[in-house]
Amino acid sequence: MEKLPPIPSPPSHHWREFRIRILPVLVFCTVLAFAVFLWRQHVIPLQIIGEVEKVDTVVVSLQPGVLHQVTVAALQEVQAGEFLGEVVTADPDMISYRTGLLRSEVELATMEMNPILDRQRSALDYQRLRMDYLSHKVGLATAKVNLQRAQSELNRQQKLFEQKLIAEDAYEIFKAQRDSFKVEVEEKTKLIDEMGQRITELTYLSELVTPGSTNDPMGALLTVRSNRMQLIEERLRPVKLRSPISGTVTVIHKREGENIVEGVPIFTITGNQGQRIVAYARQPLWVEPKVGMSVNIRVRGSAGIGQGKVVEVGSSIESVPFFSPRHAKPNLDRGLPFFVSVPPGMRIRPGELVDLAIVPN
Repeated sequence: MEKLPPIPSPPSHHWREFRIRILPVLVFCTVLAFAVFLWRQHVIPLQIIGEVEKVDTVVVSLQPGVLHQVTVAALQEVQAGEFLGEVVTADPDMISYRTGLLRSEVELATMEMNPILDRQRSALDYQRLRMDYLSHKVGLATAKVNLQRAQSELNRQQKLFEQKLIAEDAYEIFKAQRDSFKVEVEEKTKLIDEMGQRITELTYLSELVTPGSTNDPMGALLTVRSNRMQLIEERLRPVKLRSPISGTVTVIHKREGENIVEGVPIFTITGNQGQRIVAYARQPLWVEPKVGMSVNIRVRGSAGIGQGKVVEVGSSIESVPFFSPRHAKPNLDRGLPFFVSVPPGMRIRPGELVDLAIVPN
């Protein structure tokens, strides 16, 4: 049989075969190559979400009292060492009781010195003078407490007087009482200064007594009384509250005029610039962070991109805190904590979330 020539296919048939078999593969490969190019050149692969560490410092008072002269407000920036306020003694009655008790002890010690006068009269006269000096200092401390209490009462009465809630005669009584205590403090201060100068001039008398020997039975007692007197005087002084760091006053726990308890927070100050970023590498650890590794940092909402270093790595797996979007239930999302340094010149606020990508070595 004679072989027939093949029937030629029309171009439309070849184009149809090309569109069905070859064109989709070419389009897929082209799009895939373009996507890989864009991913490598313009997108930082999101691996970890970090939070800029927030440094909070709490200002407290080491003694109880009343808060006065507050000079800052919430969200106000302060510098390290800046004056924030002061705490004055809140319980003058207790201080008066302590000074009175110390006065009694000083008087008792003075009575115990009488049997020794025959042996070292000159030296003991000097010690007696020191006792009198210390006793007057106790009286001065009591007078200062009374002056402080009278001044506080006068301030309260002055506000009432300005509001016309009390008569002028009643206000003048409180003012006169304050002035009398003020004069008493001034006069006792002068007396103590004069006695201190006299004791300095008579210091040579103390050389008649050998410190620590049996002929100086009151030396150690005087030292103890002097130390206790210094402690009481320190508690009478107002406590100056100053900012330990430069930052912003984020919380004011106590207001002016409130009673302050020892160790209770008064101000909370937060640093303005983040120094480290805390992040968690989740399991499985595809890239385990190590000290010295480079980390790409991208600030959200801006084109700010920088590179930091891993400075610290935790030793155990811990629960990832709430700032992770993958964190659904407590204690279920866990990771390895590590700290990343903030590159110089990159301004990020404490508490801000950033995207991190560890660069494998």
